[in-house]
Amino acid sequence: AVELSPDYAEAWSARARARRQSGDLKGGVRNASQAIELKPEDAGFVVGDTVVAPKEEKDKAAAGEA
Repeated sequence: AVELSPDYAEAWSARARARRQSGDLKGGVRNASQAIELKPEDAGFVVGDTVVAPKEEKDKAAAGEA
């Protein structure tokens, strides 16, 4: 989707989430940065979904909750 519509922030955000979920945190952060650049008003959501969510998942797994 980002190739077809490079100015579509939601596509970059979705790609960031997919990369993060596949274990590519650096790629997720790069894509999240692009989404934030295009739509800064969504920065809190994008950062939370790409950076905060993986930490919470890691913490739950460490506590045996996952």
